[in-house]
Amino acid sequence: MASRDRISFQDLGWIVAYCFLGGWFVFLLLTGFFDQKLCTGAKDEQCLREWLSPLGTWAAILAGIPTAYYVARQVREAYHFQRENLRLGLRRDFSLARHVMTVCDSLKMRCELVATFWSLEEGHVPQLNPLEAFRSYLMLLKAAFDNQQFAEFEARIDRRAGRAWSDLLFDVDSRLQEVTDHISKIGDDEISPQEYRHYALTMLVICENLAGYADDCREIALDFIAYVEDAIGETRR
Repeated sequence: MASRDRISFQDLGWIVAYCFLGGWFVFLLLTGFFDQKLCTGAKDEQCLREWLSPLGTWAAILAGIPTAYYVARQVREAYHFQRENLRLGLRRDFSLARHVMTVCDSLKMRCELVATFWSLEEGHVPQLNPLEAFRSYLMLLKAAFDNQQFAEFEARIDRRAGRAWSDLLFDVDSRLQEVTDHISKIGDDEISPQEYRHYALTMLVICENLAGYADDCREIALDFIAYVEDAIGETRR
């Protein structure tokens, strides 16, 4: 259909140009305009031939006007088509970025809550059954962090400058395995103050790392959403 439209515009341009110039040329020829006004050179000069050459140039210019209009319209339609494809292609990523922002807020809130229970500042109340408590809190953090949308976000939108989601998740799993092995060895026996401090500091480092990851991802998501809204006019729902 597009090809037929293009041929039609080109044919129309040439038809209009040739009809106009042909009619004008016949009019000038019949009225003797060439002999009286324009053939002022030598008598043996081919006046008609000398005028046909520039007339052909003007015919080509006139014929090109509809073609130029058609090309401009095609460029404009191609721009809108490309813009629509971009909007449709980024819609899924736009939704992912907004959802990851919500997940990041939840993850950071959990990290801050857990960190308050393991703070070693003055007035800290040691955990009862610290190994079980450590494992329970770590599983709580993992439940919020073990989300494949983080991996999808890194792959499709952007990745933070620091450690990747898979690396941090591996650390959490390793600490879970460590405390599980420790519990299986000592049972309900009390742990030493040094061991308690080790687990408390480990928990605080994990909370800091996960909260930092949440902050970075949220910032990246905000920048991406702003880019999409500016580029294709998406509105925040």
